[in-house]
Amino acid sequence: MPKKNSPLWKTDSSAKNNANSPITGFRISNFKAFADTQYIPIRPLTLIYGANSSGKSSVLHSLLLAHHAITNEGELDVYRTEAGGDSVDLGGFGQYVHKRDRTRLVEWAIDLDPSNINLSDKGLGSLLEPIKKLTVGVGIGMHSSGNGGIKVRSFFLEADGERVLNMSSRRKGRLQLDRLDHKHRIVSLLIEAIIEANTFNLKITPQDEEEIEEVINLLVPEITAQVSRLLPINIQAESSPQGISEHIIPGNSQHRQDTLADVMRLFIPYRLNDIVGAITQTVEHELEKLRYLGPFRTYPPRHFAFSQQQDANWQAGGGYAWDVLLNNPEVRQKVNAWLGDSNRMKTPYELRVRTLLPDSHLEDELYSRIAKTLQDLTGKLIFHAAGFGSDIQEEIERLKADLEGTGIGLNNAKSSLPEIEQIVSMMTDVESLSETWVQEMTSGSDRISDLVLIDKRTKTAVSHRDVGIGISQVIPILVSCYGLSDALVAIEQPEIHLHPRLQAELGSVFAESIKPPYNNRFILETHSEHLMLRLQKLIREGQLKPEDVSVIYVDSNSEGSQCLELRLDEEGDFIDEWPDGFFEDDFKEIFS
Repeated sequence: MPKKNSPLWKTDSSAKNNANSPITGFRISNFKAFADTQYIPIRPLTLIYGANSSGKSSVLHSLLLAHHAITNEGELDVYRTEAGGDSVDLGGFGQYVHKRDRTRLVEWAIDLDPSNINLSDKGLGSLLEPIKKLTVGVGIGMHSSGNGGIKVRSFFLEADGERVLNMSSRRKGRLQLDRLDHKHRIVSLLIEAIIEANTFNLKITPQDEEEIEEVINLLVPEITAQVSRLLPINIQAESSPQGISEHIIPGNSQHRQDTLADVMRLFIPYRLNDIVGAITQTVEHELEKLRYLGPFRTYPPRHFAFSQQQDANWQAGGGYAWDVLLNNPEVRQKVNAWLGDSNRMKTPYELRVRTLLPDSHLEDELYSRIAKTLQDLTGKLIFHAAGFGSDIQEEIERLKADLEGTGIGLNNAKSSLPEIEQIVSMMTDVESLSETWVQEMTSGSDRISDLVLIDKRTKTAVSHRDVGIGISQVIPILVSCYGLSDALVAIEQPEIHLHPRLQAELGSVFAESIKPPYNNRFILETHSEHLMLRLQKLIREGQLKPEDVSVIYVDSNSEGSQCLELRLDEEGDFIDEWPDGFFEDDFKEIFS
């Protein structure tokens, strides 16, 4: 229950709190369960709750669609996404568009912190300083001709909620500029920068402003852009002057107006390309960091060394986690600590790497090494025997008599073996020799590394398939936390197959992973109350801030699903009521 009279924390600062990423939120509409535009604020920890089939997973799937487009040359009529593997089948545009209405446009938009967008190398470093939030979005739908496939049909740019420009699809698959608000702060600052850089010091008169407005209105329909993946690139004007013959000369009114118009026609498309290009590059760079872990984690074969790797579910199923554990001792140590911690998994198991050698390699290596060792031993025996000089035969006969006198039959090798071994051990260090053989044989190029669980109680190797499914399901999550850095990680049902105490402990692991040196961000689709309670506790203890956590509840009705933000205060208590008494069922079950 939310605490009454709790002070609201200010949402205006949320963009600055997500210091690791310029992404502060995104919007979706006409996508799967969502009809009207829904806003999902993104913070280092974003948790998405809701009833079954309410549309929780659709939030994550919209990100997978955008990620797929930028990593697969703009493919939007997609079934299986690259990051989602077999876990996410969007079914093509006709399935993921709301109510399967192919005449609709799916809208996908993303909010950015302008301070993380670099325009300084374009000479526009201060252009975005007055802006607190940038939003870029696309409309995805069928080509207007009906036979051109699924394309980006529209694009827009907003600054602090005000529309800066609109573009829509035209001939040859290009976007055409429909509107550019020359009075918007960004555009007006851009015009000032263009005039300052390309003219003498000039004070803009009201007449100049009218001329600029007229030029922009005429220029707008000439400006087009190409969409290669998801967002526009190569913004240019179809016809523009090749250059400016001279700077504006105050006092010559006609020359002044003509040159001012030429400056605008030449530089506005060029500078718009700089701005939109920097935004596009930022969005694509951030979406390329997306990693997805589905609700059904890979249950690897008994022997990792012989498993098929890099299949369609290598990422989405968590198969990559076992490879990380095999090759990264630091992550393996972190996971082992979690497995053995009495407050966490509390298991007697430890992950270790062992070396396997093929039979052919062993046969060749052992034969040559045994032969060489026997030669060395023979040489030592001869050298030792040589010390007896001419009396060697007498010494051999005496030794033979001594052995027979003690009951050792020289014709019975089996009964003589312990005594012979004792004599041989005097000539060579067997333990040191065996260690040397192991090191030399395992350092070859044919070495095969395998990952095993060791039962520390019995010192025996066991398979993950012998110790319950919980370990295999939680390990990919732990590796995502400890083995990734500066990543955007989307996980469906991280709590699956874990009992309540471990679900709570995962909250601490996620909280650790969003901080240095990892600096990851997580979007978690979950039903776990215990995970949420742990995060609330960490806020109350000061280990997390309310602005580190975004809690979204997805509610559904006949008109479509809605995303409701549930705010937290400084004590970790909810300011907003949970809809439909969510999480109150446990209370009713116990006390009713």
